[in-house]
Amino acid sequence: MHVKIYGEDGALCLYNSRELFIRRGRDEVVGDVPWERFELADTDRYLHGHDYYEHAGGDLWMAEETVRVLDEGREHECSGHEGRAVMEMMDGAWLSHFRGTRVDFPLERGHHPLRDALAAQGLPDPDPDRSNLRYGDWLPGELERIGA
Repeated sequence: MHVKIYGEDGALCLYNSRELFIRRGRDEVVGDVPWERFELADTDRYLHGHDYYEHAGGDLWMAEETVRVLDEGREHECSGHEGRAVMEMMDGAWLSHFRGTRVDFPLERGHHPLRDALAAQGLPDPDPDRSNLRYGDWLPGELERIGA
């Protein structure tokens, strides 16, 4: 598994949660700009006392953090506040795409950028009951809904 993040001046790729690669530049043809392996400094390899390279999956850290939270009576590092910040970054990426410009954080609350994009195209909100369908049953209705 890998995560790639593309920017105006290059890209990052976190490969198998262990190796970080960067591309320093843009290319018209994929592959014209090579990926370079980027070694994290020792200080950047650690998250909450755990070596990210050694425990890349995060499951061990999550279990230990949960035990510590219960023992110490404090908020979990992956709290709702952290989740909200992650969602805001994702919403900001969509909002920036649809507006064609940069956006400022914190975002205004109350409107989801994907719903705003649907409305701008004259498309209705998805039917929440259809989210319970399996993909093969959902797809024909979704294609009909968007007029494809």
